[in-house]
Amino acid sequence: MKLLNLKCPNCNAKLDIDSNKKKYKCNYCGTVSILKDEKLTLEIVSSKLKNKINELKENYDNGNISYEVFEKIYNLLIDYPKNNEIKKYFRLIGIDLIKKFIKDNNLEYALYVANDLYKKIKDDKEIEKYYKKCSTDYYCSRLDSFELYDLEDVYELFSKYPEDSKIQKLFSQYREKVIEYLNNQVSLGYDGHEFRSNHLLDYLDPAFTDDEEIMDLFESFKEQEKESDDDLENTLHEIAKLEAQKNKEIANSDLYEGIGSLLYILTVILLFVSCIGDGNEVLMVIGFIVMFIGAYFKALSKKWKKWYSVIFIKML
Repeated sequence: MKLLNLKCPNCNAKLDIDSNKKKYKCNYCGTVSILKDEKLTLEIVSSKLKNKINELKENYDNGNISYEVFEKIYNLLIDYPKNNEIKKYFRLIGIDLIKKFIKDNNLEYALYVANDLYKKIKDDKEIEKYYKKCSTDYYCSRLDSFELYDLEDVYELFSKYPEDSKIQKLFSQYREKVIEYLNNQVSLGYDGHEFRSNHLLDYLDPAFTDDEEIMDLFESFKEQEKESDDDLENTLHEIAKLEAQKNKEIANSDLYEGIGSLLYILTVILLFVSCIGDGNEVLMVIGFIVMFIGAYFKALSKKWKKWYSVIFIKML
């Protein structure tokens, strides 16, 4: 077996080829090639990949530029990240699509495409230019409908290009929006808070954690939350006390009613014994005394207290 040191015709990756093999698939870009003639060169085989690349070329040449086509190329590039032909049409179709979206004032989709291009193709000045423009224009357009979740992306953009005057201005405008938002939240008090403090801090970190004015407002926001939590804790404590007191009263009421019922039973027994024992007056007196004591305990119970109150009012 003889090993040949060759390069992939698509991505130029170095390959060790067995001279006895007729086909070889590049481990880097996935391109399938064949070993041909005495010059020992590699030629790209007509395959599904080549057909897909031809389809991309046809779409571009015919002006078939759409976000759906761009998504297909993006997914193809995930499968073949080092394929230069796919990268070429990914870039060409992407840039044309950005121009189309900007013309249609569809800033959101222009940014989607610019983001994908920027992530997949490094060190391309034209793509970087569109990425900056689309990001700046899109987040400028969202200032009037300010949302906290935009802060992370705006801060990331500012961190990449801190010297860019437009991006500096954009970041400054978002800072003013944050101050306005926090002032509004503090003025509303805790009942008007949109988020808990730990959730809000997730939005402010790391963009504004070193900003003294914003952090002072955040501390006021947090203090309102703490006061409300303390009030809630005190309220819950009072409710728990009242509930415990109520349960105690119910337990005592049940106990008093039980004692009253037992004393009534004892009264019946004493009066019965008194009657069959030739009218023993002592037992009869004791029975009536026990009955009145039983009535007293019944009166202490919640259930009977209500009935006694009704009877007393009617007697009056």
